[in-house]
Amino acid sequence: MVSHRAPIATLVKRRAARLCFVVLLGAGSITCGPGGGRSLEAERIPVTDEPGWRLSELSLSPNGQWAAVSAASSSERLGFRLFLIDLGTLTASEATPSRDAEAQLVANREPGMVTAVWAANGSELRFAAGRVEPSWILGAYQSETPTYQRSVTVGSRAWFRVAGTAAGHWALELDDSPATVERPPVEAHSIDPRLTIRWLGRGSFDLLDQERGGRVITTFRGITWYHLDTATIAPGGDWIALTVGREAAFHHGSRGLLVERATGRRTVLGDLLVGALHFHPTKREIYGVSKEGGPEWELVRWRY
Repeated sequence: MVSHRAPIATLVKRRAARLCFVVLLGAGSITCGPGGGRSLEAERIPVTDEPGWRLSELSLSPNGQWAAVSAASSSERLGFRLFLIDLGTLTASEATPSRDAEAQLVANREPGMVTAVWAANGSELRFAAGRVEPSWILGAYQSETPTYQRSVTVGSRAWFRVAGTAAGHWALELDDSPATVERPPVEAHSIDPRLTIRWLGRGSFDLLDQERGGRVITTFRGITWYHLDTATIAPGGDWIALTVGREAAFHHGSRGLLVERATGRRTVLGDLLVGALHFHPTKREIYGVSKEGGPEWELVRWRY
């Protein structure tokens, strides 16, 4: 007797496909989120193997030698850590906070690494000691005109200074001098001001190039809800690295994409990304923080 019942494995795959909210995109790929013509494999860069720490904000030095990445703990008692990664050797070292800096980090465990400003030679960086909420686009999906929320600094107006020492270590110090505290806060943008969007309804949107006459770079359409989380333009201006949040019955995390600015051609980088993507200043490389490969957030690199 021949059974017409599908194997259990096949049924599981079919049900998973239904839950995936399959979307057919203009780029020609079927996916659970915005797709592209191809995808790039991520290379994982070790930062720390201590459990309970998740990487969060990332910044690259102008000379491309260093990446600074912050780590937050699942336990509030453990606070904040900052790691410096030599991108040539892929070795990581931790910045040592002074007593004043440590006291500030007890008061505020989420300093504004998104405001990181490096010295040209990569010898030091500075960032806000207060928590910084970058500017972002409000989810007014029913309106064609996007609404922007400005960036704000919450808490201390002091800054942290991180500098390399003669012994090869990094020191994290607090600068709360009157001259520093009285400076106006630095604007932090999740989306490069040279770009904007036009809502098309139900979370679909056009990505527009404001610097080039408002032309449409690419369009995101689907039966689920999409919203632009972050967008960064490469130093040469030809490429855009962006993250798109995906909402259906629940939040599916942010997907990273590489977009060719002139043609709108898209390449998928990965899923479950946190924060903005960062271009290497001199090489065809993109860096980001992802949870796609395991239980902890990891530093990853894509070569394109």
